[in-house]
Amino acid sequence: VNGKWRTVVWDRLPKPAAEAAGEPAPPAWGAARHFLVANWNTWQLVQEMEPHPKIGGLYRREVQLTRTGGEFQIAVNRDTDQVLYPSPDGSAGSLAHPVRGPDTALATRGMNWFLDGKPGDIFRIEYQMAMDHGAIRKAVAFRRVGHRQLTDAQMEEAARGRYFIVGSWSRWNPQEMMWNGDGGYFQFQIDVGQEGREMFQILMDNDWRLVLHPESMDSVSSEVLGPTDSSQCDGINWMVSGHEGAGRTGGRYVIKLHISDEMPVRVEWVRRS
Repeated sequence: VNGKWRTVVWDRLPKPAAEAAGEPAPPAWGAARHFLVANWNTWQLVQEMEPHPKIGGLYRREVQLTRTGGEFQIAVNRDTDQVLYPSPDGSAGSLAHPVRGPDTALATRGMNWFLDGKPGDIFRIEYQMAMDHGAIRKAVAFRRVGHRQLTDAQMEEAARGRYFIVGSWSRWNPQEMMWNGDGGYFQFQIDVGQEGREMFQILMDNDWRLVLHPESMDSVSSEVLGPTDSSQCDGINWMVSGHEGAGRTGGRYVIKLHISDEMPVRVEWVRRS
């Protein structure tokens, strides 16, 4: 009847069979996404593993090496604070070794699975989750499944490498430098902030174990040292100095990393405005 309360009732739903038997309910395997972070993709979250259409909890991806050997970890849900990595004796991907994590990328740096292959080799990587006596067991396995000749562009990029700048203007988050083939250098443009200076280092292939840096702190020298593990060169940065003074920015600069014989040889920065 309009304007009158009516009776509301509810019933308890039956428990799932597993829960009724005192066992944990099976996990929702498809809820998470898994990404390969590897040296062949410059440690970026761009290669998602595909769930198997019939086997729950199984994810896989085929990858091609562009250099000798491959290293990788697995990031859950594109989150670098949820990294899966091998046990100390499990980098070969044997199902006998458990998968560790998730942990942060910083805590697991250098703890990678290794693909023993040559340029052009194709590997299938599989990540499997399964219930084992009420607990989730995780395993990674991989094997070589083929070979395909690299393109000229792939071989050229693999030989030259890719470089990422990390600086105070971006809170030390890596940003890729662009290749200038005419000048023979990688470049990146920055705007110096109100403090009148910015600090930076450069990562080879976006790898914090391969840091390019100057000889001393706050350096304005063009000399390039490294590659060095980041733990050994923390705070040893180049410094781009613009105009000093509160409320004034220091101008726009282009930072250049010069390459000779496929190796970095010199850093410079040129004011644009």
